[in-house]
Amino acid sequence: MEITPLVVLTSARKAPSCDSHTPFPPAQRLGRNAVSVWWEEGGMPDLKWFSTVANSSTIPVGGEPARSAAITPGSGTWQATGCGKVEGNLAMVTQIRPTNRQDNYYLVRACLRGPQLAANRQAVRQMLASIRFTK
Repeated sequence: MEITPLVVLTSARKAPSCDSHTPFPPAQRLGRNAVSVWWEEGGMPDLKWFSTVANSSTIPVGGEPARSAAITPGSGTWQATGCGKVEGNLAMVTQIRPTNRQDNYYLVRACLRGPQLAANRQAVRQMLASIRFTK
């Protein structure tokens, strides 16, 4: 499986450096009421839904099938979110599977730190709702 980092969006006070030697997701520490979102693209033969979103309903993101889940610390899939590394309190994970590229996916991982999570949850939802893919 190949994974290509695409972008990091963060409200961390000290934004992580990003270059070809930076691990993905980059190390950072979220402050109170902060959010960090990273996008990656990957592919593998016979692609399935990842365990983090497998039990979620399929929704459209940018006109493509996607599944999204909110994950809290202590759940079985928390470690796979990467949010423990940034001291997050909630992960929002979305896997998008473009219909014109059956073996490829986009993975969007958002890590939120509280105590007030509602505004950042809404901001992540708005970001996903604004996505448009060109064919």
